[in-house]
Formats: sequence, C-alpha cells, structure tokens
Amino acid sequence: MRDLTLLCLLLVLASSLTAAADRQRRSSIFGMAACVTRNAAVLLPADGRCAAGKLQAAYSAMRDANCINCDKYFHCMGNYRAVHECGNSEDARHAAEVISNCREEADAGGADSAADQEANRYGRGGGDCAHRYLAAVRCAYNPETRRCG
Repeated sequence: MRDLTLLCLLLVLASSLTAAADRQRRSSIFGMAACVTRNAAVLLPADGRCAAGKLQAAYSAMRDANCINCDKYFHCMGNYRAVHECGNSEDARHAAEVISNCREEADAGGADSAADQEANRYGRGGGDCAHRYLAAVRCAYNPETRRCG
C-alpha cells in the first residue's frame, strides 16, 4: 500500500501543468491528489499502474513542449498510450478514464474541459491523435523531434 501511495503522490506532482498562478496550481494539485486518492484502487492492477505512467509521461511531454494549440494532442496521446500500450485491457481503460476525470475535476471544469474530455475519449478509443490534433488545429508540435515548431 505504501508503494501505491507513493505512486499516487508522484502522479499528482508530475501531472501539474504550468501556466497557472502558483495558488491556482497548488489548488489543482491538491484537487488531483484528493481525487486520485479516492480512486486509488484503479492503480492496483499492473495495467492500471502502466496507464498512470503513460498519462504522467504525456503530461510531462506537454509541459516540456510548451506548444500553443497542442494540449488536446497530448491529452489524446496520453490516453491512447495508457490503453493501447498497457495491455488494451479494461483495467488500463478504466484507470485512464478515472485519472483523466480527476485531472478535469481538479481544474474545476474549465472552459476547455469538454474538449479535453473529447480528446481523452478519442485517444482511449484508438483514434488517430496526430491527424485530429496536430496540423488540423495549428499545433506545431513534431512528435519525431519532440519539439514545437
């Protein structure tokens, strides 16, 4: 159980996105922590832990890229990888959905929340994230170089 708690805390800390005021960011982190803690059972199966890691990696990549108009691409790819690279199992799918919902809950359903959730669902469903969320929406992120522009 201690490893699970550490994993939850690591996920929460790593998934906080920049570009918000420090106070707002802290509020979001605590909201995410509370939600993940309430739903920690999704991290018990190996596929659930794998999915959490894939989502964390996508959020880190999005933060590092800091690329305008690209957040939906990272939401989509994080969920795609969380499901399809973690056994394509119900455990992976459920963990990705719960963690994505926690992220949106922590952001208090911001103006972008519905579009973020659509990107999350599209990725979990196996959609072509690059086709839908890169050039089509003027996102200049290059997945091969992992750079913007």
